[in-house]
Amino acid sequence: MDSPFHFTLLASLEENPFPDVFFEIQRKEDIEFLWSFWIPSEIIQEVEENSQLPEKDQEKILSFSTVLFSAKRIHFFFPDEKTLDHDRWEFFRARKRDFTFVSFDPRLEPTLDSMILSMYSYQYYLSVQKKVKSALFRTHETDMERLDDRLDRLRYVYKTRDIVNTPPSITRPDHVVEQIQTFPWSRTRVRILDRAELEKLGMNLLLAVSAGSPNPPYVAIFERIDSPENPTYGIVGKWVTFDSGGLQVKPDKAMHDMKLDMAGAATVISVMQYLDTIPDLPVNIIGAIGLVENMSWGNAYKPLDIYRAFNGKTVEIHHTDAEGRLLLADVMSYVESEYKVDNLMTIATLTGACMHALGYNYAGIMGDDEDSILELTSLSQAWEERVWRLPFHEHIGRALKTEFADLRNYAGEELAGSSVGGVFLSHFRWDAKYTHIDIAGPSYRESPYGYAPKWATGWGVLLLSEFFTQKKKR
Repeated sequence: MDSPFHFTLLASLEENPFPDVFFEIQRKEDIEFLWSFWIPSEIIQEVEENSQLPEKDQEKILSFSTVLFSAKRIHFFFPDEKTLDHDRWEFFRARKRDFTFVSFDPRLEPTLDSMILSMYSYQYYLSVQKKVKSALFRTHETDMERLDDRLDRLRYVYKTRDIVNTPPSITRPDHVVEQIQTFPWSRTRVRILDRAELEKLGMNLLLAVSAGSPNPPYVAIFERIDSPENPTYGIVGKWVTFDSGGLQVKPDKAMHDMKLDMAGAATVISVMQYLDTIPDLPVNIIGAIGLVENMSWGNAYKPLDIYRAFNGKTVEIHHTDAEGRLLLADVMSYVESEYKVDNLMTIATLTGACMHALGYNYAGIMGDDEDSILELTSLSQAWEERVWRLPFHEHIGRALKTEFADLRNYAGEELAGSSVGGVFLSHFRWDAKYTHIDIAGPSYRESPYGYAPKWATGWGVLLLSEFFTQKKKR
């Protein structure tokens, strides 16, 4: 995979290629270390004086013109000990020129994540593109295997961000499945189900959502089966190229970010591509995505239509903008039926209700797979991809009952909308333990936060890749 960012690890500062070098100063020991770099004593003295000032009086960055390590300027960055990561994110996001960063921090992953993810920008359609080049020198020994693995994961975060930021005219279902098939898979078998196969299988919910678009629907399945003795996990993502709301069309403002409605599936693609590079996983993983476009062409599905799902249950349409749960329902049923998965997971930009409940910084998580939910929650505390558990109980789904069908897809003014969506989906599995992750909030932002940029964040790639690779370490 070509690297989407410019990053170099330096073995020594003598290799520095850039005119700006930044030293991060956190502790007194960091200042003492500066003497080993042959930095002029008057500069070190000024750095030390600044570090001893009360935090409110400290300069955040001290800069000096000097010729050192081929640099024309050296700078000293003083993050607040209490807000270290936040200060780093802001520091790296502000970089507009190529630079070298000198870190005394023993932690590898947080340094890389801050440095690389904070500097992302989507420039594909700009006439003039400028991606900042960066280099890192660490005063602690670097485990190169860990470094390379982390860089691989960060590349897939970048890729996911790029996919979600791409205009919907390019991310049509047919274009996407074509790109999926060109990826150099080595341990994963890819299957593509087209409209004819979906009709034969009876995936009528997914087909209904796609009926209003001239662009045909697909289901893409990624089979990573290492051994029949392994437990099998299924992970299903929602790809709605553009969600107009269907016949119950969204208001103008709500439509402006609807190219994001495939973020869950984009995460599934990137996680499966990353896992394809990892040999001998102790679990089998079936990734699957349903790809549709929700438009309002003459054949569009209508309120009060009733469709029979793949698993045989009937659904009455009460809102054409509650479409994501319909396509997920058919795909998750098929995955469990075809592959006998033990644990089933869905990830999707499913409900605005989740965003109202948790904002942009947390994904909602719910279900009855206690082990997976607890593990994901624990892992999420270590990264910036955090989850918060929401209620999941059959009582919540009572509002989904309707006179003319087994279920309706929308519960009207019923509260706890995100949980209602999760409970709806639970009707479309048989025996698998189930986890649902609603990423409506953190997948796409109107302002940067942490190492997440404005717009697409690539949420879930780090968390889910860690979830599955942790199992390898046991």
